[in-house]
Amino acid sequence: MLLTSVISSSVNTQILLTCDEMDNRGTVLIVDDVEINRLILKEMFDESYNIIEASGGEEAVSIINNNKNISAVLLDLLMPDVNGID
Repeated sequence: MLLTSVISSSVNTQILLTCDEMDNRGTVLIVDDVEINRLILKEMFDESYNIIEASGGEEAVSIINNNKNISAVLLDLLMPDVNGID
């Protein structure tokens, strides 16, 4: 049986990693409503970490509630739905 985990979840895309791939790298959640900001941060960290992206606070809370293996969260403090302070 091959165990997998969803690492990136968006409306149209899901990336699955096997347990062996997850064990070697920590997971970073990048939360920002501006796509280019998420892209820049992803480029900076994706060689060393598994990256999960969220485009807003509500999506980030859902991801955090469903994924207990997140090592760090990089977030924008000024977002339209739920800001980084909430």
